[in-house]
Amino acid sequence: MYHLAVTARSLVLLLPLFASACFVDRIYDDIPLERVWGRAQSPSFAACVFATPQIYDAISEPTMLVAAGDGVVLALDPLSGAELWRVSMPAPDGEAPMIVASPVRVAERLVVAYHTVGAGEARTLDTEPLRHRVAVVDLANRRLDPAFAPLEIAIDKPVSGGETVSFAPARQLARGQLVSLPPRRGSAASLGTAYVSYGSHARTQPWHGWLLELDLDAWLASGTASAISGVLLTTPEADCDAVGADANTRCGGGFDGGAGPLVLPGSDDGRGDDARLLVAVSNGELDLARSRYANALLRLRRGVELSYACEPSLCAGSEATDPKERCLESCIDVHLPRLLPGQSPPRPPSVDCTGLSLLACLGRLDLAPAVTPVAIEARGRQAIVWPTPDGHVSLLGTDKLGTLYDRARVADDCGASGDACSDVSAGTIAAQPALSTLEGWPLVVVSTFMPDKTHAAGLSALVVVERDDGSLGFTTLWRSADVEASLLAAAGSTTAPLRFRQRPTRAVIGTARDASVAWIVDIGAAESGRGNLLAMRLRDGRIVVEQPLGQGAGVASAAPLVQDETVTVSSCVDGKGHLERYRVTLP
Repeated sequence: MYHLAVTARSLVLLLPLFASACFVDRIYDDIPLERVWGRAQSPSFAACVFATPQIYDAISEPTMLVAAGDGVVLALDPLSGAELWRVSMPAPDGEAPMIVASPVRVAERLVVAYHTVGAGEARTLDTEPLRHRVAVVDLANRRLDPAFAPLEIAIDKPVSGGETVSFAPARQLARGQLVSLPPRRGSAASLGTAYVSYGSHARTQPWHGWLLELDLDAWLASGTASAISGVLLTTPEADCDAVGADANTRCGGGFDGGAGPLVLPGSDDGRGDDARLLVAVSNGELDLARSRYANALLRLRRGVELSYACEPSLCAGSEATDPKERCLESCIDVHLPRLLPGQSPPRPPSVDCTGLSLLACLGRLDLAPAVTPVAIEARGRQAIVWPTPDGHVSLLGTDKLGTLYDRARVADDCGASGDACSDVSAGTIAAQPALSTLEGWPLVVVSTFMPDKTHAAGLSALVVVERDDGSLGFTTLWRSADVEASLLAAAGSTTAPLRFRQRPTRAVIGTARDASVAWIVDIGAAESGRGNLLAMRLRDGRIVVEQPLGQGAGVASAAPLVQDETVTVSSCVDGKGHLERYRVTLP
């Protein structure tokens, strides 16, 4: 049993009755949107827009910043979509820049991670990178900042056995959003640090997970030689599997989540020594004794240092690729996916996980749990909510990440008799959850997708509550697919639309007609191949907005930009970027 405020608990208990008995004559509330700009009014991009647009509140006027796949940062007028200015990332002769990761703004500067491809080559995610770089844009003066020479990533990191692991540009890609921390309290520095994460390019070995800390003040004062102040290598192995080997091998462990690291600022808005980063590591081979942290969630100090991993005495003798329960429970700054008593590992029809632990099963399925978590506070108690691609959401302790309070299923296993899963390794969760509250309790909105044609998918709203024994746990408020199916059945329809067959964008909390909603793009949902912009009401999971995109299926890595009741989404049409901006119409 769970303790909730009376109104919230009543809402949870009455939801099925509410969904099936109300609004029989209206399946959706159907709040209309109007296009602010798009198609001919929006600027053209020579490549897709993989990064999430952001608003820069300049002194003169608000500006929308767009980091495009063709290596250009553009400033747009949010009202008209007109281009105000642009800055191209520098590239050597014979090479062209490409941006995938969302940049981070630090005061009046924008820190941009990008890579280069051969001039004339298609700037797609399949094109092999030639080099990786970081540049800084001076937003006030609308130019590359001449005080920051472009930083080229070239790292040789010593590992055990006297060997060295080198950063291999062709095998790495920066996908995750860049983040930053302010300078330490009392420091003479003014800019602080930025963090760039790298995962695999095209999932072809050998690759590693690299997380870099960039000291912006040292870079400014002493040049690129002083810019990198910390390096985390998740799989410190020079002896990887053969080039071209598939994903789940000795190396790997990339940072592949689009949301990037989660900043835990701690005291004094991140200026204290207790600031931390939470990073989710993709698949590879796990070995705690060798500091191989594939398939893990890590909590890092400044300098991207892991202070306290797991208790050696409890992990000694434990199987390297499948540590025992007592070892996993002892971990302070590491969490490895595991089951609660009575739970079973995934059981998709195409893969047999009988007798395997959760970690071993994830390895056999080639599932990569690189989903960025969220931090919650439940009536003064902190916890971490971490979804994993096997369709579950875990609730973790903060004193010890190894503490597992709860683990809830939000998606079925992919595949059914006569309906094979089109991509088992894609999993069913890939995006960071959205966070809101219900009666003072954390409300976590998780997006799921399903690469088959049998099982439902969509958004699930979980409330973090207190159990009778005082521990924290999940209770499900609604699943959008169930709500929609109930409404359709009550209206006499026997067929619900198959939504969320592909990985959607991140869900973003906003409003529509003063109701709190989760905005999300269902990628390529319509028969026309166009994506759907949806808004689901947080209190009951009802779809209140359904807007087919004007062009394209949408871009999963680029979250909607939500401002009040205006939403900007990106799409990709014939390899070219495209933006559309909508607003909720007045009643």
